[in-house]
Amino acid sequence: MERIVEGKRSSTVVSAPLEVGPLNFRETYMRDFKRFAPQINAALDEFTKAGDGHSVWGMLYFLRGSGIEVESGKYVDLGRQAITGFETESMGADLADMHARMRALGHKTEITKNAEDAMHTLLSSARGYGDGWTIAHMLHNMHGFQDLMESVQILDGNGYNDSGFMGEALEKARADKDAGSVGWLHLRMRGLGNKTDITLRDKALFFREYQRVAEGVGKMQPQDEGFADAVKTLVGMNYLYRMWDKEAKPAEERKERLVRFASEKVKEGEMLVGFRETAHEERPALEVTVKRKARLFGFIPVDMRATVTYDLESGEWVMQKLPWWSFMAAKERTATAK
Repeated sequence: MERIVEGKRSSTVVSAPLEVGPLNFRETYMRDFKRFAPQINAALDEFTKAGDGHSVWGMLYFLRGSGIEVESGKYVDLGRQAITGFETESMGADLADMHARMRALGHKTEITKNAEDAMHTLLSSARGYGDGWTIAHMLHNMHGFQDLMESVQILDGNGYNDSGFMGEALEKARADKDAGSVGWLHLRMRGLGNKTDITLRDKALFFREYQRVAEGVGKMQPQDEGFADAVKTLVGMNYLYRMWDKEAKPAEERKERLVRFASEKVKEGEMLVGFRETAHEERPALEVTVKRKARLFGFIPVDMRATVTYDLESGEWVMQKLPWWSFMAAKERTATAK
């Protein structure tokens, strides 16, 4: 049992906020992702039985580099069947998805005239409506097809500002606290050469959502309703965070910054025990655990551990956890940000 003390957050933000990479991701969910291998294979089986080639190939694409090996060759026929169905229904976005995913995994696909027309029709429509999300999605998936991109350059003469539309879509996703849309838009815009910065608040929002999805999948059984879709979401979010991690500064530099930050919070008479990255009220935070000398009932010497949570943007403490008996210990000290 612990005593929890809430701190008061100032509206003042330090001029040079600490820059950190993915919040505790590599150390926790990157390492532990392999434990979801049974659920992932069960979801692939469920989508295969349902003939859902789009979901299967989406998962195969997102699993690249995850450490979970899946043989894509046995799903090729399912992928081609999906492409044929999407061509018949002129579903431009799904066609772009399927071709990009299968080509990325080494399976040659031919883009028919019907597919090309469907993709361009959807892209033109998205530009007409200022739909930045669809524009980013389509251009990102069409980027590897030189013939398609040459015709896209012709469409660029219509005067629409694709980057502006994408930026508006990103800001709306942030306002709506839509973690998934923020992440995917950032990734696709960066892939198209548009400079965007994924903020600490974006990462905290995404990290919280990833935790929620991972914990939910861990409690589900394959026969549960919505199981396969939940696993697909988890796989996609894991992929997205791995892509962010590639753009992050080296882990050693990030850890050095955090060690320095944590060390600066240790007061005289305390010893740093450890720290971990987390989030507090959708803001990036760092939990710092220290050991303090105290006297229980005023005369029994004891070591008392305290875990203090600091807001990484302001540098101020927002919460601390103390042993339940701390109120009986003399010389109790309350942590404050330096």
